[in-house]
Amino acid sequence: MNTTHTLARSVWHTAWYCLIVCGLVVQLRAEPQITVGTGNREVTIAFQLPVSDGDDVVPALAACAKVTARYSVELRRIVPGWLDRVMATALVQNAAECVEGATSIYRLERRLNNDVVAESPAADERGAVRFLTEFDALPLFSAWMVREPGTYGIRVRVRAIVNRGGIIPPIKTGVLAETAFSIAR
Repeated sequence: MNTTHTLARSVWHTAWYCLIVCGLVVQLRAEPQITVGTGNREVTIAFQLPVSDGDDVVPALAACAKVTARYSVELRRIVPGWLDRVMATALVQNAAECVEGATSIYRLERRLNNDVVAESPAADERGAVRFLTEFDALPLFSAWMVREPGTYGIRVRVRAIVNRGGIIPPIKTGVLAETAFSIAR
């Protein structure tokens, strides 16, 4: 065997190994389940973004950096064989910042379409991370938007910003999760 053939074969094996490992990493990362509730007056969603110690959120909060998670939630009408119709978009912004570095008290703020809807303190990092990444029956849309029978969808996009006082904060973006639900009357 010549050396170019051996080199090409080792590059080929390395590439396949990287693809397999990357595929396993992507497969092991759990996607959040979105739970949709439709009541008489509002459409609510609930989900939890999985956060591990390797993410930027936990170390940033420990270093008293301001962490902001911006969620863009779309209510869509799913039309088979055609493009989905975006019926409404809600912008949810959760922010946590350290108020007192020594005692680790965090100021939490949730905005819905730029209106402050919740402000509270958190006594530890776990409470701040939970506030940033969990929604429990958050009312986002009016129920009249899903009054017609059919299939609707919710798409959640996330944009996480960790501001450590630098000029340009690191930003992570992506589609977090999607789900569909049906209205039958």
